[in-house]
Amino acid sequence: MEDLAPPNKTLVERDERQNKVVAKVFSYRHGYRALITVERKKDGILYVTIPNVPKPVKFVYVMRALGLLTDKEIVEAVSDDPRIQQVLFDNLEDASDISTQEEALDYIGRLSLPGQPKEYRLRRAEHIIDNNLLPHMGGLNPRTGAPRLTTSA
Repeated sequence: MEDLAPPNKTLVERDERQNKVVAKVFSYRHGYRALITVERKKDGILYVTIPNVPKPVKFVYVMRALGLLTDKEIVEAVSDDPRIQQVLFDNLEDASDISTQEEALDYIGRLSLPGQPKEYRLRRAEHIIDNNLLPHMGGLNPRTGAPRLTTSA
């Protein structure tokens, strides 16, 4: 199915047995194809898989890395549906340990370059956000990348 998926479109799959929902985007740009997923686990927490990051990152951390810093900005970027907002409130509470863009970037950088100085981790995380998270967007900023990713959430 993954080979037949249209590029730059969001596909949503529901797994009733494992009680989870997964949204996938096959982002394609200039011959580079990246699979980005947003998965809601059984506990309701949303995780994003990003190429070149060895483990999933909490959705809220990715939003903060994109520059959406307040809870209000994140909620407004995702949905005005009260059911979806409740899921987001649970996620925001779970991810309250990271509140700045630099902290979020450093977290992503630690996953991809463990043991390296902070300066290198931050640069690597910025590179990952700009080039590996939805590469068809051509370099992300909160106003272009966040809305596209929040559609997947």
